[in-house]
Amino acid sequence: VRRQRQRARERPEAGRYPHFRLEVPSGQPRDIYARIRHLTPANFPVQIVRESIYDERIQVEYLGLGMTFGALLLLIIACLAQALVYRDGVYAWYAGYALVTSLGVAAYTGAAAHLLWPGFGALADSPQAMLALLAGAAAILFVRNLIGIAGRHHLIDKLVLGTGLAGVGLALIYPLFSKTLGLTIVGVYLASATLINVWIAFEAWRRADQVGTWVLVAYVPLTIAVLLVVTRMAGWLPVTFGTQYAIVVAMAIEVPLLLVALN
Repeated sequence: VRRQRQRARERPEAGRYPHFRLEVPSGQPRDIYARIRHLTPANFPVQIVRESIYDERIQVEYLGLGMTFGALLLLIIACLAQALVYRDGVYAWYAGYALVTSLGVAAYTGAAAHLLWPGFGALADSPQAMLALLAGAAAILFVRNLIGIAGRHHLIDKLVLGTGLAGVGLALIYPLFSKTLGLTIVGVYLASATLINVWIAFEAWRRADQVGTWVLVAYVPLTIAVLLVVTRMAGWLPVTFGTQYAIVVAMAIEVPLLLVALN
């Protein structure tokens, strides 16, 4: 096993998951030892599978991710076209929000490090958390402007604006934090951003505001997914397919529904 690990270091295989190949003769019992060191007490699944099964599973996952990112990219291009045709800057802001969110999801799933910026090691694994903070901040600022709470809750509007700008600042200085502190900040901020948007949408829904209704519908699945991710980061939930990809499914639902609310 030591030789296998050494070969894995010398010829690493690009991918979204940490993996290495074992050349174990068939028909003979073998003892395989693996040690996982991680910052949080997350319950990572350890699997030994045949190469054909692993490759097929990866292809199916990339098919789903490709469909999701393709739909989001088409949405972004359509909104930019609407912004140019109708000279409406709000659609451009939405396209920016959708782009930041898509990059955040790509970094979260590991697809960005594998395909978009492989070999970029200047910030190590910080871009994933930085994009997550930027996505949370963009969501707060977009929902704040979409629903428009300044006229009814002036002080709360200032606090929400400050929270959104704080996310941008935290994203810029995130590489300076220790890993433990950084993960805590990311978890708290994303949970707070999601709950803030749900509260804003709920208040609008109580006033029979159709925009608030659509935003509330969009953020209910996202809230559940974010809570699953935060609890998984704390080690309270195992790393499973559901807890890992719930956020991807939720974002694929939330981003188009926000466009409906915008329209």
